[in-house]
Amino acid sequence: MKPLCVTMSAFGSYAGQVTVDFERLDHGIFLITGDTGAGKTTIFDAISFALFGESSGQKREGGMLRSQYADDGQETWVTLRFQQRGDVYEVTRCPSYSRMSRRKNKNGQYGIIQVAAKASLTLPDKREYPGNVREVNQKIQEILGVDFNQFSQIAMIAQGDYLKLLCASSRERKEIFSRIFNTGIYSRIQGKLKEENNRLFGQLEDNRKLIEHELANVEALGWEEPSWEELLSRKETGTGQLQEALEALLQKEERELTACRQEKKEGAEARSALEARIRQAEEGNRLFDQWEAHKQELEELLSQEPEQAEKKERLQAARRAEKTAAHEALYLERQKERKASLDGIAALKKELEGLAPRREAAERRSAEQNEICSVRISVLQAQITRMEDVLPVFEEWKKAARACRETEEAVKEAEEEQLSWEKRLEERKRQLEELAEQRTQLEREAAMQPEHQRRAAELEERERRLAALQEGARRWEEQEQEWKRCKVRAAADDGRYRLTEAEYERAYQLFLKAQAGIMAEELEEGSPCPVCGSLHHPNRAKLPEEAVTQKEVEEKKKLRDAAEQNRSASSQEAVRAAERMRQQKKRVLEESGALLGDAWEENRGEENEREENEREAGQAASLYEPIRQASLACKKELDAVRSRLKSAEEAGRKLADNQKEQERGHSQQEEAQAQLAKAQRRRQEKKEELARSLAEAGQLKKRLPEQEEEAVRAGLASLEQEKEALEKERLVREEQKTALQRQEQEKSGRLTAALENADRLTASLAAAQTAYRDSLREQGFQTEEEYLCARRPLEEMERWEQETRAYEERLIRCRAVNAQYEEQTKGRMRTDTQEWEQEAARIAVRQEALEEKENRLAAVYGRNAQARRNLDGLWKERERLEEAYASVRRLYQTANGKLTGSAGLDFQTYVQRQYFNRMIHAANQRLRVMTDGQFLLQCRELDALGKQGEVGLDLDVYSLVTDKVRDVKTLSGGESFLTALAMALGMADVIQNAAGNVRIDAMFIDEGFGMLDEESRMRAIRILQKLAGGKRLVGIISHVPELKEQIERQLVVKKDEKGSRIEWHLEEGERKE
Repeated sequence: MKPLCVTMSAFGSYAGQVTVDFERLDHGIFLITGDTGAGKTTIFDAISFALFGESSGQKREGGMLRSQYADDGQETWVTLRFQQRGDVYEVTRCPSYSRMSRRKNKNGQYGIIQVAAKASLTLPDKREYPGNVREVNQKIQEILGVDFNQFSQIAMIAQGDYLKLLCASSRERKEIFSRIFNTGIYSRIQGKLKEENNRLFGQLEDNRKLIEHELANVEALGWEEPSWEELLSRKETGTGQLQEALEALLQKEERELTACRQEKKEGAEARSALEARIRQAEEGNRLFDQWEAHKQELEELLSQEPEQAEKKERLQAARRAEKTAAHEALYLERQKERKASLDGIAALKKELEGLAPRREAAERRSAEQNEICSVRISVLQAQITRMEDVLPVFEEWKKAARACRETEEAVKEAEEEQLSWEKRLEERKRQLEELAEQRTQLEREAAMQPEHQRRAAELEERERRLAALQEGARRWEEQEQEWKRCKVRAAADDGRYRLTEAEYERAYQLFLKAQAGIMAEELEEGSPCPVCGSLHHPNRAKLPEEAVTQKEVEEKKKLRDAAEQNRSASSQEAVRAAERMRQQKKRVLEESGALLGDAWEENRGEENEREENEREAGQAASLYEPIRQASLACKKELDAVRSRLKSAEEAGRKLADNQKEQERGHSQQEEAQAQLAKAQRRRQEKKEELARSLAEAGQLKKRLPEQEEEAVRAGLASLEQEKEALEKERLVREEQKTALQRQEQEKSGRLTAALENADRLTASLAAAQTAYRDSLREQGFQTEEEYLCARRPLEEMERWEQETRAYEERLIRCRAVNAQYEEQTKGRMRTDTQEWEQEAARIAVRQEALEEKENRLAAVYGRNAQARRNLDGLWKERERLEEAYASVRRLYQTANGKLTGSAGLDFQTYVQRQYFNRMIHAANQRLRVMTDGQFLLQCRELDALGKQGEVGLDLDVYSLVTDKVRDVKTLSGGESFLTALAMALGMADVIQNAAGNVRIDAMFIDEGFGMLDEESRMRAIRILQKLAGGKRLVGIISHVPELKEQIERQLVVKKDEKGSRIEWHLEEGERKE
């Protein structure tokens, strides 16, 4: 990877957009120089941030990368164009930071908005790589072939970090190499082996505890010497011996259990035989007892036999009577039917004898009355016809008279309508004249509306601007106070930073000076000096009174970095507060001059910002009263203009209404004229129609009779009513005569049918009587009285039959049972079972004892047998675990360097040691030149490693002059820098080769050259020039004056109160920003 161009916007100490064009250099060595804090390292931070989203020191968050000198509207971003294997890529990245919003919120203030982190990558074919920030990071790492840690070691020897790797302990180097070479996987393998070792060991312990638990659960009943507990307590007792003893114990317990069960079985058999004899004897005795009971029952049943025989005879007679009952019922039914028929015939004959005279009288009266009615109806019909002929003339005359009246009314209405339209027409003319006068007045008023609107808009805008001006003055005053507070905080943070910076520089210089004194304290007379090899030490280096350790230096550096971050944040906040106040003041004063007059013109002198801010302090408060007075005057005038505008708007609306009214009035006038003409024509037409109607009515009046219409109609109604009454009387008489005739015919038919039915019933009665008497004889009844005495209710007969059947069944069953008992007891006698029962009780007691013994033996044997099975499984599992544990433990001890007889290196350290040796080899190739063959580096031999702590990555210095080995910490400051530089270059070679021949064609070295003498510095420069060759770009970040003379191509970084800027010095006399 070779950087071609990097552009920074509001990044670090660079306020605006700054572009560093590396293509102007192409390759070779160049110097990045400038004052401390000017922003030299920020250039490399920008490259690192663009590629990986992190700064070189990994100590700055997104918000800390934003320049404190940038305007609120300036966005923070970095764009890097770089070349990789001949292809050109461009990456743009924006950190996450906070800035002032460009718009006011609902409270009228500028809020703080959070800008999200963004990243974009342009591929060689000019396409933008699709993906989010994480996906862009992965793609860049894929393109470069290295991650951030590796890139930092390859491309940047950071300020103050060059001694870390050189002076680090073996443990510290292990942590560094783990990040750089990604050897953490070997540590994870060690961890997995350790976990597996501990897991198997834990399983073995669990297995041992389970075996002890199972052995403790074994119960040894009647075990011979030695006891089971004693056997378990002996250390020499092995698994085989325990298995044999447990097997013997189980066999002994099994024999005892078998013997107990055999004895129990024999006792059970004896008890069963004895209980069988007892049951057999008790069964015989029970038969004799039951036979006696059934004998008594049989005697009782036999004593009831006469009573049951009598009941059976009565039941048989009742059954015979039941068979005759049906014939009796039929005979009685026929008697009732014949009697009812004869009664009906007598009643019909009597009714027919009374109907004949009534019918004949009705026929005579009907004939006489019908003749009289016919004559009267003929006379009435003639009179009705004459009157009906007269009535239509009355109707025609009334219709004509009605038509005349209606026409007269229509004439009157037409005259009234004509008069009404004449009045309306006059009213319309008058209204149109009034509307014309109103229109003239309204047009004058409405013409002023645009002027009123314009003035109202001007006053509303002025009122709004005055309110905004008042709010702006308030905000100006608040921001002025905030700026003062921020200025005080920034001054305090700056003082703390200067103090911590001085303390760090002093501690760092003391640390470097104290290295010789620390080594001198460890010298002993007669022991060789690790630096010069002398056995005598007359002039030992003195340890300064204020000597500090490396840890203290690092703590001081942390405090300085924290103070710098606080100073940067507070300074940035103070600058922002001042800029916000200045912008707000500018807006307020400009608006004041426009709204309040010349008294508030803005002072636009060229004085610096701080003096201007102090001079304007309190000016914001003095604006409040003029603004209030101006607001009141504006509001008063606005109310008056609004009132006039409202009147003008109302006149405009009325003018439109007036126009509509005029148009409507003209339309109504034309309509009234048309309606008037129509009313005049209709009045003339109705007058002519009235004359015709009066002539027709006069002709009809001559045809009317002398009587009035009401008298004619009353007479006609009276005649019709009389005629209708006569016809109804005649109809009633005919209906009465017809009804008597129908009754006589109906009763004659019923009488005939009744006589025929009486004959049939007489024959049926005779047949039923004969059947009834025959049934009496057949059932053995001599007389009807005998039959009636034998007859019983059906419920009583059923009860007798059930009782008789139950008695007979019980008697039969009792006789059969007695016969069975007699047969079963033939040849048998009662038996006494007392002795047998006592013997059975003794056997039961013994069986209970045997049952308890068997249960106890079975429980012990079952538990011991289960323990034996569990132990067999546990012993087999132990063999498997011991075999697996032995294998894993050896791997674990080997991987973690704990194997007896080995060097004590763990797996990760062993792999890292290979990288370390390759680094040392690559470093020595350059170190030989840079030190003019004075010394080389070597990894401490395995046989020289200690046994305490983590070892294996220890670094020694081999002196080619004295042929002796000494600790790397004995190097002087200049030697340490050269050695660290060689180590860094060697590490870069190893990292690039380990990452798949990755090539990073750029390197930046931050500080350190100030410790070198002229010759060493020249040798180091030659090495770096050789490293650059014809393709690589090497940048040295330093402010050492001598380097400015040795390196012609320079990138000069300068910084003032507006931020940092750069200048290229490529040739003598050439400068370009």
